[in-house]
Amino acid sequence: MFYFVYQKCLNIIHRITHSIDKSFSLNCKMQKNFLFNLPYTLKDFPFQRFICENKCKNKSVIVVCAGPSLNKQFELLKANQDDYVIFSLDATYKTLLKNNIYPDFVFSMDVQEKCKCFYEDLPYNPKEPIYILSGAIDKALVKILESKKDFCFG
Repeated sequence: MFYFVYQKCLNIIHRITHSIDKSFSLNCKMQKNFLFNLPYTLKDFPFQRFICENKCKNKSVIVVCAGPSLNKQFELLKANQDDYVIFSLDATYKTLLKNNIYPDFVFSMDVQEKCKCFYEDLPYNPKEPIYILSGAIDKALVKILESKKDFCFG
C-alpha cells in the first residue's frame, strides 16, 4: 500500500513540475522537499489525532512566538510551564531552553535550509519535546531531527 501511494504521489508531482515555470525556485524547492519527506509523512499518524488522544487532555495551551515581548514573559512561562502545554516555534526554541523553559511541542514549517540553525548547538533539554514538521521542510533539518525520538509530520 505504501509503495502504491508513494508512486502515485511521485507521478502527480512529476506532471506538476513539468508544467510550471522553473523560475519559481521556491515552489520547486517545496515540491522536492515534499517528495523527500513523503515516506515519513505516510508512515506518521495524523497530528490532530495525536493531540486529541494524548498530551493536551485537560490542559490549556500556551503558544510561544518570536517577538519583542517574549523577553518580558520568561518568568511567567517558567513559573507555569508544568501547568500548561507549551507550543513553540523553531525560532524561539533555543531562547526558551537558554531560559530553562522546556516546550512540549516545537513546530517547524520553513522550507529553507537555513532553518536548521534553530536546532544547532542547543542547550541541554531534560524534557525532549515532540517535533511537528511541515511536509515541505528541508531535508537538512530532517537529518538533524532523525536522531530525536519523537517527531512527526503534521
